[in-house]
Amino acid sequence: MNNPLVSVILPCYNASLYVEEALHSVINQTYKNLEILAIDDGSSDDTLEILKKLSFKDKRIKIIRNESNLGLIKSLNKAILLAKGDFVARMDADDISHLSRFSKQVDFLNRHHEIDIISSSSSSIDVEGNVFGLPFMVLTSKSAVKFMSLIRNPMVHGSIMSRRSVFKNQQYSNLPKAIYTEDYELWMRLFKDNCQFANINEVLYYYRKNPKGVSAQNSKLQFTNSLSNSIAYASEYLNQSIPISTYQLATNKIIYPYTFVDIWKANRLLNNMLKIFRKKECVKKNELEEIYVFLNRQKIDFLGQVIIKGHLLKKLSAFVLILLNPVLFLDKNNITYILSKRSK
Repeated sequence: MNNPLVSVILPCYNASLYVEEALHSVINQTYKNLEILAIDDGSSDDTLEILKKLSFKDKRIKIIRNESNLGLIKSLNKAILLAKGDFVARMDADDISHLSRFSKQVDFLNRHHEIDIISSSSSSIDVEGNVFGLPFMVLTSKSAVKFMSLIRNPMVHGSIMSRRSVFKNQQYSNLPKAIYTEDYELWMRLFKDNCQFANINEVLYYYRKNPKGVSAQNSKLQFTNSLSNSIAYASEYLNQSIPISTYQLATNKIIYPYTFVDIWKANRLLNNMLKIFRKKECVKKNELEEIYVFLNRQKIDFLGQVIIKGHLLKKLSAFVLILLNPVLFLDKNNITYILSKRSK
Protein backbone atom coordinates (compact mmCIF):
# COMPACT_ATOMS: atom_id res chain seq x y z
CA MET A 1 0.00 0.00 0.00
CA ASN A 2 2.98 2.36 -0.16
CA ASN A 3 2.17 3.08 -3.79
CA PRO A 4 -1.61 2.44 -4.10
CA LEU A 5 -3.56 3.12 -7.26
CA VAL A 6 -5.54 6.35 -6.98
CA SER A 7 -8.70 6.75 -9.07
CA VAL A 8 -9.19 10.43 -9.85
CA ILE A 9 -12.80 11.25 -10.69
CA LEU A 10 -13.22 14.33 -12.85
CA PRO A 11 -16.77 15.11 -14.06
CA CYS A 12 -16.97 17.50 -17.02
CA TYR A 13 -19.90 19.36 -18.53
CA ASN A 14 -19.24 22.09 -21.11
CA ALA A 15 -15.87 22.63 -19.44
CA SER A 16 -13.77 23.42 -22.52
CA LEU A 17 -12.43 26.70 -21.09
CA TYR A 18 -10.67 25.11 -18.12
CA VAL A 19 -10.64 21.32 -18.38
CA GLU A 20 -7.22 21.14 -20.06
CA GLU A 21 -5.60 23.18 -17.29
CA ALA A 22 -7.40 21.08 -14.67
CA LEU A 23 -6.22 17.82 -16.25
CA HIS A 24 -2.65 19.04 -16.61
CA SER A 25 -2.60 19.69 -12.86
CA VAL A 26 -3.49 15.99 -12.41
CA ILE A 27 -1.28 14.55 -15.15
CA ASN A 28 1.78 16.39 -13.82
CA GLN A 29 1.36 15.30 -10.20
CA THR A 30 4.47 14.09 -8.41
CA TYR A 31 2.43 11.00 -7.55
CA LYS A 32 2.18 8.92 -10.72
CA ASN A 33 0.12 5.78 -9.94
CA LEU A 34 -3.19 7.20 -11.13
CA GLU A 35 -6.17 6.28 -13.21
CA ILE A 36 -8.01 9.40 -14.33
CA LEU A 37 -11.72 8.87 -14.92
CA ALA A 38 -12.92 11.84 -16.97
CA ILE A 39 -16.72 11.79 -17.29
CA ASP A 40 -18.07 13.86 -20.16
CA ASP A 41 -21.67 14.45 -19.12
CA GLY A 42 -23.17 15.05 -22.57
CA SER A 43 -21.25 18.27 -23.26
CA SER A 44 -22.26 20.37 -26.26
CA ASP A 45 -18.94 22.23 -26.53
CA ASP A 46 -15.40 20.97 -27.25
CA THR A 47 -14.93 19.20 -23.89
CA LEU A 48 -14.97 15.69 -25.38
CA GLU A 49 -12.44 16.59 -28.10
CA ILE A 50 -10.06 18.03 -25.47
CA LEU A 51 -10.39 14.88 -23.37
CA LYS A 52 -9.65 12.69 -26.39
CA LYS A 53 -6.57 14.74 -27.28
CA LEU A 54 -5.19 14.47 -23.76
CA SER A 55 -6.02 10.76 -23.41
CA PHE A 56 -4.05 10.07 -26.60
CA LYS A 57 -0.99 11.58 -24.90
CA ASP A 58 -1.57 10.02 -21.45
CA LYS A 59 -3.05 6.52 -21.30
CA ARG A 60 -3.96 6.96 -17.63
CA ILE A 61 -6.93 9.07 -18.79
CA LYS A 62 -10.06 6.99 -19.32
CA ILE A 63 -13.02 8.77 -20.89
CA ILE A 64 -16.54 7.92 -19.76
CA ARG A 65 -19.12 9.38 -22.12
CA ASN A 66 -22.71 10.00 -21.00
CA GLU A 67 -24.89 10.11 -24.10
CA SER A 68 -27.19 12.56 -22.35
CA ASN A 69 -26.68 14.91 -19.44
CA LEU A 70 -27.12 12.84 -16.25
CA GLY A 71 -26.01 15.54 -13.83
CA LEU A 72 -23.15 15.63 -11.35
CA ILE A 73 -24.52 13.18 -8.77
CA LYS A 74 -25.27 10.32 -11.18
CA SER A 75 -21.96 10.91 -12.95
CA LEU A 76 -20.03 10.70 -9.67
CA ASN A 77 -21.77 7.49 -8.62
CA LYS A 78 -21.19 5.97 -12.05
CA ALA A 79 -17.46 6.73 -11.91
CA ILE A 80 -17.11 5.42 -8.35
CA LEU A 81 -18.49 2.05 -9.47
CA LEU A 82 -15.92 1.96 -12.29
CA ALA A 83 -12.98 3.04 -10.11
CA LYS A 84 -10.30 0.40 -9.57
CA GLY A 85 -8.06 2.32 -7.18
CA ASP A 86 -7.52 1.63 -3.51
CA PHE A 87 -8.07 5.35 -3.01
CA VAL A 88 -10.60 7.60 -4.76
CA ALA A 89 -9.89 11.31 -5.30
CA ARG A 90 -12.12 14.10 -6.57
CA MET A 91 -11.26 16.86 -8.99
CA ASP A 92 -13.45 19.47 -10.67
CA ALA A 93 -13.02 20.42 -14.30
CA ASP A 94 -12.44 24.14 -13.70
CA ASP A 95 -10.16 23.85 -10.66
CA ILE A 96 -6.43 23.23 -10.17
CA SER A 97 -4.62 20.79 -7.88
CA HIS A 98 -1.22 21.59 -6.42
CA LEU A 99 1.32 19.26 -8.01
CA SER A 100 2.16 17.63 -4.66
CA ARG A 101 -1.48 17.16 -3.63
CA PHE A 102 -1.83 13.42 -4.26
CA SER A 103 1.61 12.58 -2.86
CA LYS A 104 0.78 14.30 0.41
CA GLN A 105 -2.71 12.82 0.64
CA VAL A 106 -1.56 9.27 -0.11
CA ASP A 107 1.24 9.63 2.43
CA PHE A 108 -1.27 10.83 5.03
CA LEU A 109 -3.68 7.94 4.46
CA ASN A 110 -0.81 5.44 4.52
CA ARG A 111 0.33 6.78 7.90
CA HIS A 112 -3.13 7.24 9.44
CA HIS A 113 -5.04 4.01 8.92
CA GLU A 114 -7.87 5.22 11.18
CA ILE A 115 -8.77 8.03 8.76
CA ASP A 116 -11.21 7.29 5.93
CA ILE A 117 -11.38 10.62 4.09
CA ILE A 118 -8.82 13.41 3.81
CA SER A 119 -9.07 16.83 2.21
CA SER A 120 -7.00 20.00 2.34
CA SER A 121 -7.29 23.73 2.58
CA SER A 122 -7.93 25.57 -0.66
CA SER A 123 -7.58 29.04 -2.12
CA SER A 124 -10.04 30.75 -4.44
CA ILE A 125 -8.96 31.75 -7.94
CA ASP A 126 -10.75 33.95 -10.45
CA VAL A 127 -11.53 33.12 -14.08
CA GLU A 128 -7.96 34.02 -15.03
CA GLY A 129 -6.40 31.85 -12.32
CA ASN A 130 -5.42 34.65 -9.93
CA VAL A 131 -5.56 33.77 -6.22
CA PHE A 132 -7.70 36.04 -4.05
CA GLY A 133 -9.19 36.15 -0.56
CA LEU A 134 -8.36 34.05 2.50
CA PRO A 135 -7.67 30.30 2.21
CA PHE A 136 -10.56 28.07 3.27
CA MET A 137 -10.22 27.35 6.99
CA VAL A 138 -9.96 23.64 7.69
CA LEU A 139 -9.59 21.82 10.99
CA THR A 140 -7.10 18.98 10.95
CA SER A 141 -7.97 16.49 13.70
CA LYS A 142 -10.86 14.04 13.39
CA SER A 143 -12.70 15.42 16.45
CA ALA A 144 -12.33 19.01 15.30
CA VAL A 145 -13.55 18.16 11.78
CA LYS A 146 -16.60 16.42 13.24
CA PHE A 147 -17.37 19.44 15.42
CA MET A 148 -17.07 21.76 12.43
CA SER A 149 -19.62 19.62 10.56
CA LEU A 150 -22.29 20.74 13.05
CA ILE A 151 -21.89 24.28 11.73
CA ARG A 152 -20.73 24.04 8.12
CA ASN A 153 -19.12 21.82 5.52
CA PRO A 154 -15.74 20.81 6.96
CA MET A 155 -14.26 19.52 3.69
CA VAL A 156 -13.37 21.04 0.31
CA HIS A 157 -15.19 18.62 -1.98
CA GLY A 158 -12.88 18.86 -4.99
CA SER A 159 -9.84 18.21 -2.80
CA ILE A 160 -10.95 14.99 -1.09
CA MET A 161 -9.25 11.62 -1.23
CA SER A 162 -10.92 8.62 0.38
CA ARG A 163 -10.52 4.91 0.79
CA ARG A 164 -12.67 3.18 -1.83
CA SER A 165 -14.32 1.13 0.95
CA VAL A 166 -16.07 4.33 2.11
CA PHE A 167 -18.42 4.15 -0.87
CA LYS A 168 -19.43 0.49 -0.45
CA ASN A 169 -22.47 1.32 1.67
CA GLN A 170 -23.04 4.98 0.81
CA GLN A 171 -23.33 6.91 -2.45
CA TYR A 172 -24.09 10.50 -3.36
CA SER A 173 -27.82 11.08 -2.96
CA ASN A 174 -30.06 12.27 -5.79
CA LEU A 175 -32.81 13.39 -3.40
CA PRO A 176 -33.92 17.05 -3.74
CA LYS A 177 -32.34 17.96 -0.37
CA ALA A 178 -28.89 16.97 -1.68
CA ILE A 179 -28.97 18.93 -4.94
CA TYR A 180 -25.94 21.29 -5.17
CA THR A 181 -24.86 20.23 -1.66
CA GLU A 182 -24.34 16.54 -2.42
CA ASP A 183 -20.97 16.42 -0.68
CA TYR A 184 -22.10 17.86 2.66
CA GLU A 185 -25.19 15.64 2.67
CA LEU A 186 -22.99 12.57 2.10
CA TRP A 187 -20.47 13.59 4.78
CA MET A 188 -23.26 13.83 7.36
CA ARG A 189 -24.39 10.28 6.59
CA LEU A 190 -20.81 9.06 6.75
CA PHE A 191 -20.28 10.74 10.12
CA LYS A 192 -23.29 8.78 11.39
CA ASP A 193 -21.58 5.61 10.08
CA ASN A 194 -18.52 6.51 12.19
CA CYS A 195 -16.31 7.32 9.23
CA GLN A 196 -13.27 9.33 10.29
CA PHE A 197 -12.38 12.59 8.53
CA ALA A 198 -9.27 14.76 8.65
CA ASN A 199 -7.71 17.68 6.79
CA ILE A 200 -4.24 18.74 5.75
CA ASN A 201 -3.94 22.40 6.73
CA GLU A 202 -2.11 23.33 3.56
CA VAL A 203 -3.41 24.82 0.32
CA LEU A 204 -3.29 21.89 -2.09
CA TYR A 205 -6.31 22.89 -4.18
CA TYR A 206 -7.42 26.00 -6.06
CA TYR A 207 -11.17 26.50 -6.39
CA ARG A 208 -12.25 28.64 -9.33
CA LYS A 209 -14.96 31.21 -8.59
CA ASN A 210 -16.66 31.12 -11.97
CA PRO A 211 -19.78 33.32 -12.26
CA LYS A 212 -20.98 31.08 -15.09
CA GLY A 213 -20.34 27.85 -13.15
CA VAL A 214 -23.06 25.53 -11.89
CA SER A 215 -22.56 26.48 -8.22
CA ALA A 216 -22.70 30.22 -8.91
CA GLN A 217 -25.82 29.92 -11.05
CA ASN A 218 -27.59 27.81 -8.41
CA SER A 219 -26.18 29.48 -5.31
CA LYS A 220 -29.58 30.26 -3.75
CA LEU A 221 -30.77 26.63 -3.82
CA GLN A 222 -27.32 25.44 -2.72
CA PHE A 223 -27.41 27.82 0.24
CA THR A 224 -30.95 26.83 1.24
CA ASN A 225 -30.27 23.09 0.98
CA SER A 226 -27.03 23.45 2.93
CA LEU A 227 -28.84 25.26 5.75
CA SER A 228 -31.69 22.73 5.78
CA ASN A 229 -29.36 19.72 5.89
CA SER A 230 -27.04 21.14 8.51
CA ILE A 231 -29.78 22.20 10.94
CA ALA A 232 -31.36 18.72 10.70
CA TYR A 233 -27.97 17.08 11.32
CA ALA A 234 -27.10 19.38 14.24
CA SER A 235 -30.54 18.97 15.83
CA GLU A 236 -30.23 15.19 15.69
CA TYR A 237 -26.68 15.20 17.06
CA LEU A 238 -27.52 17.60 19.90
CA ASN A 239 -30.87 15.88 20.53
CA GLN A 240 -32.73 19.17 20.60
CA SER A 241 -34.93 21.23 18.33
CA ILE A 242 -33.02 24.27 17.09
CA PRO A 243 -35.03 27.30 15.83
CA ILE A 244 -33.94 28.15 12.31
CA SER A 245 -33.65 31.86 13.19
CA THR A 246 -31.11 30.96 15.89
CA TYR A 247 -29.18 28.39 13.89
CA GLN A 248 -28.81 30.57 10.79
CA LEU A 249 -27.18 33.26 12.92
CA ALA A 250 -24.83 30.87 14.70
CA THR A 251 -23.69 29.42 11.38
CA ASN A 252 -23.59 32.79 9.58
CA LYS A 253 -26.18 31.67 7.00
CA ILE A 254 -28.57 34.57 7.48
CA ILE A 255 -31.47 34.46 5.02
CA TYR A 256 -34.57 34.61 7.28
CA PRO A 257 -35.75 37.39 9.64
CA TYR A 258 -34.34 37.28 13.18
CA THR A 259 -34.70 39.28 16.40
CA PHE A 260 -32.12 40.68 18.79
CA VAL A 261 -33.05 37.80 21.15
CA ASP A 262 -31.93 35.33 18.47
CA ILE A 263 -28.46 36.91 18.57
CA TRP A 264 -28.09 35.93 22.24
CA LYS A 265 -29.55 32.50 21.57
CA ALA A 266 -27.10 31.95 18.71
CA ASN A 267 -24.14 32.75 20.94
CA ARG A 268 -25.50 30.36 23.60
CA LEU A 269 -26.10 27.66 20.98
CA LEU A 270 -22.43 27.74 19.92
CA ASN A 271 -21.33 27.40 23.55
CA ASN A 272 -23.78 24.52 24.15
CA MET A 273 -22.61 22.78 20.98
CA LEU A 274 -19.11 22.56 22.39
CA LYS A 275 -20.36 21.52 25.84
CA ILE A 276 -22.44 18.64 24.43
CA PHE A 277 -19.74 17.68 21.94
CA ARG A 278 -17.12 17.35 24.69
CA LYS A 279 -19.43 15.05 26.64
CA LYS A 280 -20.14 12.81 23.65
CA GLU A 281 -16.67 12.65 22.07
CA CYS A 282 -13.22 11.85 23.39
CA VAL A 283 -11.60 15.19 22.61
CA LYS A 284 -7.85 15.53 23.01
CA LYS A 285 -6.24 18.76 24.18
CA ASN A 286 -4.77 19.73 20.80
CA GLU A 287 -8.12 19.00 19.15
CA LEU A 288 -9.91 21.18 21.69
CA GLU A 289 -7.56 24.06 20.95
CA GLU A 290 -8.44 23.80 17.25
CA ILE A 291 -12.14 23.81 18.07
CA TYR A 292 -11.80 26.93 20.25
CA VAL A 293 -10.08 28.80 17.41
CA PHE A 294 -12.86 27.84 15.00
CA LEU A 295 -15.63 28.61 17.50
CA ASN A 296 -14.24 32.08 18.24
CA ARG A 297 -13.95 32.87 14.54
CA GLN A 298 -17.51 31.66 14.03
CA LYS A 299 -18.64 34.15 16.66
CA ILE A 300 -16.59 36.91 15.05
CA ASP A 301 -18.18 36.18 11.68
CA PHE A 302 -21.81 36.14 12.78
CA LEU A 303 -21.52 39.08 15.18
CA GLY A 304 -19.67 41.03 12.50
CA GLN A 305 -22.50 40.41 10.04
CA VAL A 306 -25.04 41.64 12.58
CA ILE A 307 -23.02 44.82 13.21
CA ILE A 308 -22.66 45.47 9.48
CA LYS A 309 -26.23 44.67 8.39
CA GLY A 310 -28.43 44.71 11.51
CA HIS A 311 -30.66 47.49 12.80
CA LEU A 312 -29.68 49.55 15.86
CA LEU A 313 -30.97 47.21 18.60
CA LYS A 314 -29.34 44.22 16.89
CA LYS A 315 -26.06 46.11 16.53
CA LEU A 316 -26.14 46.97 20.24
CA SER A 317 -26.80 43.33 21.15
CA ALA A 318 -23.84 42.22 19.06
CA PHE A 319 -21.54 44.84 20.64
CA VAL A 320 -22.57 43.71 24.16
CA LEU A 321 -21.83 40.07 23.29
CA ILE A 322 -18.42 41.09 21.97
CA LEU A 323 -17.69 42.88 25.27
CA LEU A 324 -18.78 39.74 27.14
CA ASN A 325 -16.44 37.63 25.00
CA PRO A 326 -13.10 39.44 25.48
CA VAL A 327 -11.17 36.41 24.20
CA LEU A 328 -12.35 37.39 20.70
CA PHE A 329 -9.96 40.35 20.87
CA LEU A 330 -7.32 39.18 23.32
CA ASP A 331 -6.08 36.45 20.99
CA LYS A 332 -3.57 37.90 18.50
CA ASN A 333 -4.60 35.36 15.86
CA ASN A 334 -8.19 36.57 16.10
CA ILE A 335 -7.05 40.18 15.72
CA THR A 336 -5.13 39.21 12.57
CA TYR A 337 -8.23 37.40 11.31
CA ILE A 338 -10.48 40.43 11.92
CA LEU A 339 -8.05 42.77 10.17
CA SER A 340 -7.77 40.43 7.18
CA LYS A 341 -11.59 40.32 6.91
CA ARG A 342 -11.77 44.11 6.98
CA SER A 343 -9.15 44.41 4.23
CA LYS A 344 -11.08 42.21 1.81
